[in-house]
Amino acid sequence: MYAIVHPPSFSAQAAAHERPELRKSPLRCSMGPPSETVFAANRAARTLGVEVGMNRLQAESFSGILSSSHRGI
Repeated sequence: MYAIVHPPSFSAQAAAHERPELRKSPLRCSMGPPSETVFAANRAARTLGVEVGMNRLQAESFSGILSSSHRGI
């Protein structure tokens, strides 16, 4: 059996799977301090211009995009 995973959106897809109300909304996932960078974004957020690797301030410049934060270990 094979699975195809698109890494830039995997965490966003997992978050939307756990919280179905997020499925149709633009969503970005960010790591907590110190870097606070976007590590995943769903297709809706990427369409609006959010990119993996953006810092928090860059990602927050887009309106209407939900955020899911994850603390680093």
